[in-house]
Amino acid sequence: MCTQAVTVPHVPSHTGESSQTFFGMLGWVKRHRPPIIIQENVCGAPWGHMIEQYAKEGYTAHSFRVDTKHYYIPHTRTRVYLISEEDFRGAPWAARKG
Repeated sequence: MCTQAVTVPHVPSHTGESSQTFFGMLGWVKRHRPPIIIQENVCGAPWGHMIEQYAKEGYTAHSFRVDTKHYYIPHTRTRVYLISEEDFRGAPWAARKG
């Protein structure tokens, strides 16, 4: 069971130490603009809000839950992963031809 969550402004039900990590990462993303971002966190984190934050920065993001027991590891550890990629749709140079 996942217990820690990310603290998000204006979402009082989420508390935890992961908040500093997420917002620190978001700040780094704003400065460096990596083409791909992969993050891992607890199940109870506000994934929808995190995806929205990345969308505001021009990224498309998706999260998915993974449990180690489904990958032949002899214990259960459920985590959620978020994968984001820079969204180039709409960029004039990204238009596909023909």
